[in-house]
Amino acid sequence: MTELSILEWNMNQRGGYGHGRIPTWVLDEILGYDIIVLTEFCQFDVVSF
Repeated sequence: MTELSILEWNMNQRGGYGHGRIPTWVLDEILGYDIIVLTEFCQFDVVSF
């Protein structure tokens, strides 16, 4: 059986400092994992139909 490495990370860029982009230093942190799950929570206006 093969062992997999998994990373789950909530980027939490709600402060707006990333301006919608993932910082380049994040790449250094996530290299080497087999499965990467990046989550982000954001607030937006919901359009009513």
